[in-house]
Amino acid sequence: MASFRFPIGALMVSFCASSPGKILWLGGYSVLEKGNVSFVSAVDRRITACVSPLKEKKVSVSAPQFSLDFEAEIANGALSSESLSDSERKKAKFVLSACNVCITYLNALGKPNNGFRISTFNDSAFGTSEKKTGLGSSAAVTVSSVSAILLAHGFPIGQNHLQIHNLSQLAHAMAQQKAGSGFDIASATYGSCEYSRFPPEKIEKALNDTNGKEMRVFASSPLGCRISPLSLPPDFFQVIAYTGKSISTSEMIAKISAFKNRNPSAYASVMKKLNAENKEAIACLKLLSSGKSTAKKAVSSFKNHFTEGMLITKKLGEESGAEIEPERFSSLISESESNGALVSKLPGAGGGDSIAAICIGRENANALSRFWRKKGLKPMVLNESSEGVRSEKSTVCSI
Repeated sequence: MASFRFPIGALMVSFCASSPGKILWLGGYSVLEKGNVSFVSAVDRRITACVSPLKEKKVSVSAPQFSLDFEAEIANGALSSESLSDSERKKAKFVLSACNVCITYLNALGKPNNGFRISTFNDSAFGTSEKKTGLGSSAAVTVSSVSAILLAHGFPIGQNHLQIHNLSQLAHAMAQQKAGSGFDIASATYGSCEYSRFPPEKIEKALNDTNGKEMRVFASSPLGCRISPLSLPPDFFQVIAYTGKSISTSEMIAKISAFKNRNPSAYASVMKKLNAENKEAIACLKLLSSGKSTAKKAVSSFKNHFTEGMLITKKLGEESGAEIEPERFSSLISESESNGALVSKLPGAGGGDSIAAICIGRENANALSRFWRKKGLKPMVLNESSEGVRSEKSTVCSI
């Protein structure tokens, strides 16, 4: 592959941004329905993207964790991926979508650019493209990429969270070819939060805006989602472990959607009950985090509502034919709660690619970690991230 050539002694500035991973504790599946609540925590594992302006009208993409290093031309205000292999397109689809959305947005603002080099770096906790740990690598890399590109073109992160969030939601939907609930992009942008989704038609309309005429309005207008900062109490520790098997979230959601179409009244009943339990669990978290309730009572109530929500979600899986909580994991969850965990579950869409737990105190988190290791798992004790996307130190190097 030919390298870019600059005059000897030229300087290249690299603008960097990072976004946290996440764990969806409350709202799995129910968050897909507008108005339903969820709670997603950002964790202290991050994905970083660095962008350096180039003189050539092309984008150079580097992702060492996926052995990716390729170039794509910018033509007619869009990124051309015709020269890329299917493997490159698949592995880099979220970065490519972030690049395309940002190029369209910059053009809509009258700020066309020649090109840039973008490099992404994963914390090892995110796993690989084949073995994901459930921390939301696709959302984190999308948000960090959008942020770094905008930062390199004069848009400070602290002043452009709404634009970053909206453009990232669009880029993520473009890569997946559908509008998801958006909780993962929200947490990657804003950090831990209580979240309710946006109307999907807002994203769908923007996806059809191929020439970018409405991009400026879309980027700076509220999407209609509700994002409220909410953190776990300071003595709550999160522990997660990859189980050794990746599941397809899209396949699981497809089964739930088929059940919804097949039996809408039963689906609506389950969603109503699940959302009610999630609301109560979130109310308990708010009390615990604010110190406005006696800890023992609020903790017990949180555990009860959290557990009831899990049982309802498991029933949803049984009725839809989606193995949200396979029986072999029900036993592990129960044992985990006897070995240090306050609550434990298969996070996100479930299925068993990872198991997560909340523990009160470091001692209990360590005890659970020892128990999981005996079960052949490799646990990670995670702290909550105090912030969402942020700029990292820019670098200047001679080339």
